[in-house]
Parts: sequence; C-alpha cells; structure tokens
Amino acid sequence: MVSLLSSPLANCRRPSLLHGGFNGAILRLPKPYEDYNKRRYSLYTVGPFAFEPKCPRT
Repeated sequence: MVSLLSSPLANCRRPSLLHGGFNGAILRLPKPYEDYNKRRYSLYTVGPFAFEPKCPRT
C-alpha cells in the first residue's frame, strides 16, 4: 500500500481521497520492461495523488 505523507506547501496539507491518497492505494505492476542491454525490470505505478487546500474554520 502507498499513501500520501506530506506536502511542501503549508496551505495544502490535507490528503485527498483521489486514487486512494488518504486511505492508501495498491501498487500496480504493468508489463515488465527491457533496457538496451536486454535486462528486464519492473516499474511499479500508483496514483496520481493530490493534496487539498486547508479550508479556514467558520
């Protein structure tokens, strides 16, 4: 599982629910790749995640 940890922006620190950013998302494994030397490797993907701006209390 992967989830958002922190944001570099002070006014944008609340993790959103977009693609599991708050609750966690499962890593997806696409087909294996080969580099120019025919070495195989896998590139895991997840997200995209996003942060929401903080809303002032009313």
